[in-house]
Amino acid sequence: MRFTTSLRALATELAILGALAGACFAARADPAPSMACSRLIKVAISPIGRSMMVSGNGAVTGIVRDFLDLVSQRSGCAFDYMVVPRARAFAMLEKGNIDVVPAVNRTDQRDQWGKFVHLYDNRPMLIAFKERLPSALGLAQLIDGPTSIGVVRGYDYGPAYAALLSDPRMQTRVSLVLDPEMSARMLVAGHIDAVLMAPSAFVDAAELAGIVDLVFVTPVDGLPFAPAGMYFARRGVDATDQAKVETAIDFLVKRGEYSRLLKKYYANPRWALGNLKSTSTASQMP
Repeated sequence: MRFTTSLRALATELAILGALAGACFAARADPAPSMACSRLIKVAISPIGRSMMVSGNGAVTGIVRDFLDLVSQRSGCAFDYMVVPRARAFAMLEKGNIDVVPAVNRTDQRDQWGKFVHLYDNRPMLIAFKERLPSALGLAQLIDGPTSIGVVRGYDYGPAYAALLSDPRMQTRVSLVLDPEMSARMLVAGHIDAVLMAPSAFVDAAELAGIVDLVFVTPVDGLPFAPAGMYFARRGVDATDQAKVETAIDFLVKRGEYSRLLKKYYANPRWALGNLKSTSTASQMP
């Protein structure tokens, strides 16, 4: 009996030592934090190309969702997705009624409302049928020339883009539209010569209109790459929680995860990646 009891005691001690050793190994193998945030972090979701997609039943998919799933695994923090129109998302950011607005270009005005987290670089390009656009175009040529363009209301690609749209010489040749789908319809109907936006944001509209293999993209010399990523509201998110999420984001971006997702979702058509530049590789997407 004593011998059996001793064996049981020894087995128990060995099990405890094994569990401790396993925990130490796991800690060394994966230094990612495991503590959850103090609450769910609210993310504004507005359908934009393949970055943010919302199905008929409200399911959120796309690059942003896949990336934030990785962030959640890394940080232990969970996200609550709220589907709202893009304009309302920025109004909510300004008032602190939402925690995160993703897939957004950095602007001075938005910097007043939130803290910017850089994920990639982005630029607008001219998208048109080949016969309607020269193969190369400068900003001055666009301003002084006859090309009429469609732009999506609420899209902002930085100071040079804003200055172009406000130039008096462009006023009669710029059409403000509600979404990329409307711009594609106007392009097909011949109401505009080109669409000026990030090609990645135009892909699905081009597919819907049946012109994905018919259009070409042209960079405009004078409209540079600009930082893009997501904004954290200056009011709302606990500082400790935000630090956990930002640490996870920084790690994943440096590891190339956001770049990998961009290439995965925009593998076809090839022209869709012309406006994107990865911060992890500091080079334009292929």
